[in-house]
Amino acid sequence: MSKKINSLEDKSTTTANVLQILKFLNPLRRDPKRKHNRLTEEFLCKRVDKKLNFRLMISPNHSHMRIVDYRLGQYKLKCKIFDQLALTKKLRKVYTL
Repeated sequence: MSKKINSLEDKSTTTANVLQILKFLNPLRRDPKRKHNRLTEEFLCKRVDKKLNFRLMISPNHSHMRIVDYRLGQYKLKCKIFDQLALTKKLRKVYTL
């Protein structure tokens, strides 16, 4: 029975599924009053059908990604999403809060 559950989780964490979810990663609007917004890009992903919700900031100058909120969703799927995003953006370090 555990093999059956693992195979279901593996189907949802395939690379194609991860790339599909990355299409729903939306940049947040920048507040012109804050200076730090020029140095970071903030993204939000909300998928009700996948029960997935996370928010992150990327600093292109330092090649770092800081994951601010990732409470909702499958752990393996989120890890693969963050790994794929780090590869596509050529990031060196990933931090979680």
